[in-house]
Amino acid sequence: MRTTTILIVEDEAIVAENLAARLRQQGYHVAEVVDSGSGAIASAHQHQPDIILMDVLLKGDIDGITAAQEIHQRLETPIIFMTALGDPRTLERAKDSSPFGYIVKPFKVQDLSIMLELTLLRHRQYRLTQASLRQKSELLTFLFHEFRGPLASISLSADALAHYESQWSESERLGRVRRIQRAVGHLASLLEDVLLSSQIEAGLLKVNPEPSSTGVFCQNLCEQLSESDRVKLRGDDLPMYQDMRLLSYVLLNLLTNGLKYSQQPVTLEWHIQGDWVIFSVTDRGIGIPAGAQPNLFREFFRAENVGDIPGTGIGLAIARTLTEQLGGQISFTSVPDQGTTFTVTVPQFFTTN
Repeated sequence: MRTTTILIVEDEAIVAENLAARLRQQGYHVAEVVDSGSGAIASAHQHQPDIILMDVLLKGDIDGITAAQEIHQRLETPIIFMTALGDPRTLERAKDSSPFGYIVKPFKVQDLSIMLELTLLRHRQYRLTQASLRQKSELLTFLFHEFRGPLASISLSADALAHYESQWSESERLGRVRRIQRAVGHLASLLEDVLLSSQIEAGLLKVNPEPSSTGVFCQNLCEQLSESDRVKLRGDDLPMYQDMRLLSYVLLNLLTNGLKYSQQPVTLEWHIQGDWVIFSVTDRGIGIPAGAQPNLFREFFRAENVGDIPGTGIGLAIARTLTEQLGGQISFTSVPDQGTTFTVTVPQFFTTN
């Protein structure tokens, strides 16, 4: 377990060294002991401690509260104030620097240890909350941009049909209808991605296995694709007991990507190896640049070579999470301009053990 690093800011040398020694006895790492506000600011940037113990009254132009305010503006380090004063004015000033704790001297080291652990817990919760808020903000921004295009396409095509349908040939009308259908399909796919992502984040996703067979499953999967004639199936019809709905999401995402990024046929193969079913989706398309490969399963990430090919950037992240939920793993190999193979390995018979 990582040792908690503490910066002590105290201008009474005997008090500071005694406190440092007692904290070390409790298993904490004391990065440094400084006696001024300016020293606290410099040391906080240098050592990046987990917690700062800050005396309120320090010698010099910068007291503990001013130093804490400066540190809070630049770093997220939690600060606990130490003071012999408990007057309302000091407390009011201290609030402006957003401290995580406030302890009045003299105090027992056991009480301080409790305060330190509670501060670490609160800070972790705070960072998780901030990360969640940032993620939600990114998702809302992403949804706004992703929805705007298909909705505009639907609106324009619907208006054109309403005003010019009588002047168009049958093929022109069908072209507009297909454009609307594609846009609606994209929105439906996007909504399913967001729903699954939300269920995963909330811990609400449940695996519901059912009996099926690989051949029937893959054939049905292929029929859901608009370009099913470009998909080649290879494998035997073997029994399975898995959550076929979640597995179908994973493989449909891979097949759709393969068709989208390749003009050549895409192959879906499967075979049994021990207790595992191994599915492979292979295309001969644009491939994935080496620099992009480490980030491929990250939410909202898209490789630089996709150009203006539409995509959400969250499908592969969800596919990996779902594969893990099914007790398996997903991997890939890719060569730019030659193609990509994704491999999904899941238990043939799902168990909760």
